[in-house]
Amino acid sequence: MHPSNKSQNPLSWPTWLLPSVQKNHNNYIISLANLCRWLAEQAEALGQVGQLIARYNYAMAAYKKLDKIMQEEARDENYSLI
Repeated sequence: MHPSNKSQNPLSWPTWLLPSVQKNHNNYIISLANLCRWLAEQAEALGQVGQLIARYNYAMAAYKKLDKIMQEEARDENYSLI
């Protein structure tokens, strides 16, 4: 805070009292929801949304198939994966 602005904001918090994880000098603080909306708009503008969804669905199908195989093998060997 600039010294000339002290009279405008009497409820300012002294930054030297803050822990280091809460000091955001030269960083941006943004809304995660707004970031996701912006990223979705950028992906749609590039036409990549369909490809991303297709890849995600393929990866989930492969994961489920692998998980089913591992569960069957564990059952055959009397192991518990949990």
